[in-house]
Amino acid sequence: MVSKVLSKYGGTPPSGDNRKIKTLAPINPKDEVLSILKKSLPKTMTRKSIVDLQHLSFDLEDLKGLIKEALEKGKYRDSEWCQSKSESPWFACDSYELKKNEYVDAAQKEFEMNYFLKFCIHKSGDIVCTFSCHLSN
Repeated sequence: MVSKVLSKYGGTPPSGDNRKIKTLAPINPKDEVLSILKKSLPKTMTRKSIVDLQHLSFDLEDLKGLIKEALEKGKYRDSEWCQSKSESPWFACDSYELKKNEYVDAAQKEFEMNYFLKFCIHKSGDIVCTFSCHLSN
């Protein structure tokens, strides 16, 4: 079976269970991601990522801002291959962790929130595809 890759990074997707991409740095250039986000909103690629955004009460503008903040102030974790569902094309994504203080109305105080994001640049070069945006466990 031939695996189709729809991310700008066009390496070889995994044949087994290991989805990690061996790299020490992000494979999606920060400046390029930021440039794309100046012109367009990110696209959520999985049902789970849509549900996670709804759970956070985020829209695509919020997601865009969070990706920008993760690139500027967050910590790069690793890169890995992602799919929107089984048997779908592969996307080579970078994952980031972003810690930030946010005021929680229900508690009437600030808490440190720890966000986990996973995204990539689409093969077309004009879309940022998002696979994860949720609070870390």
